[in-house]
Amino acid sequence: MNPEDKRHPFFHRTLATIRQCAQVTIDPDREQEAVEQKGHGILLALKGRGQIYINNRPSQLGRNKVFVIPAGTITRITGERDHPLTVYRLSFDLYRMSRGGERELLLEREASFPLEGKLHIADPAAMADLLRRLEAMGPHAEEDGDPSLYQSDLRELFDMLLQAGPVPHDAHDPIRRTIRHMQRHYAGSLTLQTLADVAGSHPTYYSAQFKRRLGISPIDYLNRLRLNRAKELMLSAHDKMKDIARLSGFSDEFYFSRRFKSGFGIPPTSYLRDHRPSRIVSLSSPYTDHLLALGVQPYREEAPEELVSERKWIAARKDGLASWELRRRELLALKPDVLLCKEHILAETRMYMGDIAPVVTVPWLRLDCFDHMREIANLTGKEQDAREWIERYESRAEKGRRQVARTIGGSSAAICVITDKQIRLYGERNIGHVFYRSLQLAPPDIVRAEMNKHRAGTVFNWMAIPPEQFDRYEADYLFVLVEPKEGAAANFDRLRAGESWQRHPAVRSRRVYSLDWQAWIPYSPYSISRQLNGAVALLSNTALA
Repeated sequence: MNPEDKRHPFFHRTLATIRQCAQVTIDPDREQEAVEQKGHGILLALKGRGQIYINNRPSQLGRNKVFVIPAGTITRITGERDHPLTVYRLSFDLYRMSRGGERELLLEREASFPLEGKLHIADPAAMADLLRRLEAMGPHAEEDGDPSLYQSDLRELFDMLLQAGPVPHDAHDPIRRTIRHMQRHYAGSLTLQTLADVAGSHPTYYSAQFKRRLGISPIDYLNRLRLNRAKELMLSAHDKMKDIARLSGFSDEFYFSRRFKSGFGIPPTSYLRDHRPSRIVSLSSPYTDHLLALGVQPYREEAPEELVSERKWIAARKDGLASWELRRRELLALKPDVLLCKEHILAETRMYMGDIAPVVTVPWLRLDCFDHMREIANLTGKEQDAREWIERYESRAEKGRRQVARTIGGSSAAICVITDKQIRLYGERNIGHVFYRSLQLAPPDIVRAEMNKHRAGTVFNWMAIPPEQFDRYEADYLFVLVEPKEGAAANFDRLRAGESWQRHPAVRSRRVYSLDWQAWIPYSPYSISRQLNGAVALLSNTALA
């Protein structure tokens, strides 16, 4: 038997190369930078405690915790002083092999990976041993070491990840357990018996329970999941049809084509060539704003407003499966072409909604507002509309810049956001887009240093600062936003009572302005347009012409 046949279909004809494999101890006294994951990543916590922020969303880190981090993700790790955190970090690239000619072998970088997020590994000690072996080979082991041993160790590591057990909140929920299993293994061979075994039930009983909970049978769910995964690949990549079929769980491209046409009424080649989604349900309020700015009406029909509210989706994450089940039934009735979301709810959206429609993500932190618009325009065929909108905004921003410069030319500004637990200084995203990028006010030097580490408006959003060091962030103007949350106002009162606040240049010169949270925090086309109007009027005492 060909060894490839035993592997997960995703890894057929792939080659992995290591960027870095190292054991790292996190210094709790040093501010850890947010970094973009250039390749795919695996993190194993060996000892200690801390947190990992994945696209600004925190998760606890402790001994034997394992995370798979897709390429392009923004991460930051912090450790606790009393429990020093040590982790293994592996970063790697995947390449898919194909033939370009009779004797030509092509390697194309694989942007996706079949797993992400937190995994429950049965034998973390064995994983640590594998990572130690890979570390010992060095970052260029594929060139300098034994290639067969190197690939063998990585395959063993990937198999270990694929065999990961249910995360703790899945352990006592057989339906959720099998949904996660299908999400991980849809590209492989799955039968009703296999899924019933994962659930620990008789196939007939399991199938009835699954249909009662999700409204369709498990095999129908699996088939829809595979077809929608194929749509995702066609919308976001340029894979060959045979690769799309295999990656989606179909034995060959001809069988895949028959199933696709049976399910959607058109062959996949026509979908790939001609299709532009029109019924788009946005699960992110900023992306809903982008659709509207591009002249695309988000698809809702008679759906309740909360269906497209990101806040409701995040609440559903916390509520558990029951809330997702309710919302998936609402979506089933809509029959959307595409579900559009940010990456931080991608895993849950794919898990509970991946059978309803293809899920398309637009990266949030590693792209700025204009990039978001271009990505969504590319999805909807509105590229010209995006260019014209950005040009109009930049033209108005230039007028506003001149208007403000006549009043306070050469001034600096600090943007302070108060939450119930933190004092934050913002960079050039959200509210910072208008003040720093559009009007070109100068940020405090320490903030500028962080901004300069990344492409404008990406990755760095804000930094938390100790209140006693507030006066170090000198600026001529100070803009303050207090989160409408219990405890934030009291935190602001404590800051204002301190000597560091009183020493700040903007406070001494009475150039402190309070801004409304709801109006100034959103980061989307219409939001920054309204913020530009407000900032120009505030700083020049004249409305933007």
